[in-house]
Amino acid sequence: MKSLRNKNIWGVAAFGFVCVHFGLIFNYAMPPNYDSDALERISKPYVEPIFTQRWSMFAPCPTINATVEMKFYFEKDSTAWFKPSDQFLTKHQWLRGSHHGELVIGESNLVYWLQIDLKEMGLTKLSKIPDNRLDEFKNGQSYAKISAYLKGYAQYLFKKNAKAARIRFEMQDVQKGEFQQLELPVFGSI
Repeated sequence: MKSLRNKNIWGVAAFGFVCVHFGLIFNYAMPPNYDSDALERISKPYVEPIFTQRWSMFAPCPTINATVEMKFYFEKDSTAWFKPSDQFLTKHQWLRGSHHGELVIGESNLVYWLQIDLKEMGLTKLSKIPDNRLDEFKNGQSYAKISAYLKGYAQYLFKKNAKAARIRFEMQDVQKGEFQQLELPVFGSI
């Protein structure tokens, strides 16, 4: 009977250690704005001698500051140029658990894939994509994503499909300080 009691004690102790261990690791790896200073003072000395990677390992800082503007054309009217993320960023900051953050992240992903395509095509510091390279651009990673993004926004904001849409990007490389404004060709029937 005594050995069974010792096994239970060791089992509870092991389970407690595992829970505390994973709790401290989890707290350490969380983004800084989600953990408390008190828990960080405990978890940092426990974790750092062995594991020194923080949240930035999973979510590195972006190197491009960008704004996206779009304009929709419908059967009988059109919109003015507007920045879709402005309203959603404000809503996301007010209500963190809502879907608005995903819309803002979607815009950042567009900029990322657009940058990848432009680099692969050797096109930098342009205000528009040359006509002789449009087919190459349309076969890249970003074109389909931008088209779906525009279609989704037309449905989300206006509850209807757009006849056409235009989109432009203002991008600044925060490491090099270079600025680029790029307006893409008209996206039809989205």
